[in-house]
Amino acid sequence: MAMMPREYSRGERLRADDWNRSARALGRHQEAIERMRPAGRALSTGYVPGVHISVHNDTGEALSPRDIAGIKEHTFPDNPDDITISVEVPVAGTHEGKFVIVQESIPIDGIGDAIIVGCSLCTISLIDANHEYAEILDSDVSKLESRAAGSARILWREDPSGSGTEDVLALVEFPLDGPPPVWEATADESSGEITAKRIDSNGDLIGEELTFTVLPESGS
Repeated sequence: MAMMPREYSRGERLRADDWNRSARALGRHQEAIERMRPAGRALSTGYVPGVHISVHNDTGEALSPRDIAGIKEHTFPDNPDDITISVEVPVAGTHEGKFVIVQESIPIDGIGDAIIVGCSLCTISLIDANHEYAEILDSDVSKLESRAAGSARILWREDPSGSGTEDVLALVEFPLDGPPPVWEATADESSGEITAKRIDSNGDLIGEELTFTVLPESGS
């Protein structure tokens, strides 16, 4: 668990390292709030809703706040309210919609706090500024990747500083019940038909296909 400043009794001298730790934490919090504040508008500093849970870091690397970890397994100790989930490096095809967002530094084989359901800040690799969803990246704990459809919804994100792929801070809601369907339509002008094919968030054909006949306009 992250080391926190202890409480002091009245008249007790404040330790410099405790004060500095508190000041740094407040500074990081305020910086995140300022980065999320729309121009000219006040932003509530209230609690961001999310279900917190203890996680055991089995990724083989130290985890930092806002990192992404795939759910591996869970344990139920004697106290049913104290559930610890073991997490691992995300794997494509396994951890879509089955991940946590880390809320504090967690050493290798350590236990720390993460959000498993709800909203959380994280880093997103922004592929397209029009993407409204995000998904895990294979073998990458540092961020999610923006998608046309995915198991996390982007509620807010930083504006990119330039063109091309860029890492940005974002607020996401996860996991969704399921990514919305994405349809790709192609028109055959010679036959007056439009075929719509259902694809996944990577653009791969899922299998469903609908064909629509284009009717002539009235009076033609």
